[in-house]
Amino acid sequence: MALKLIEQDVTTLRQAYQERKVEYDALRAASRWSGAILYAGTLLELALKVVICKHLGVSKLPAIFQVHDLELLLYCSGQQDSDDFDQALFDPSHGVITYLSQYF
Repeated sequence: MALKLIEQDVTTLRQAYQERKVEYDALRAASRWSGAILYAGTLLELALKVVICKHLGVSKLPAIFQVHDLELLLYCSGQQDSDDFDQALFDPSHGVITYLSQYF
């Protein structure tokens, strides 16, 4: 299977997000949890890249952000200080970190 590279313009990044989301949903529906988790990371990366484009007001993702470094992408997205992001991580009933911490 040949590796398919994703063009780094915002329209293609959004399309790639939508395609991967459909695949993620199908994997979850089929109880294919490892594949779904892998796709979840890809969805997060694509979403951050789209947000960076919007934050910078550009239609093509700058080369410096064409990486698979989630920490860098999150930092550069301009969203790391928002209350919404904190809620997504630590909300008592739906936060990602809250959910994961039950397995510590």
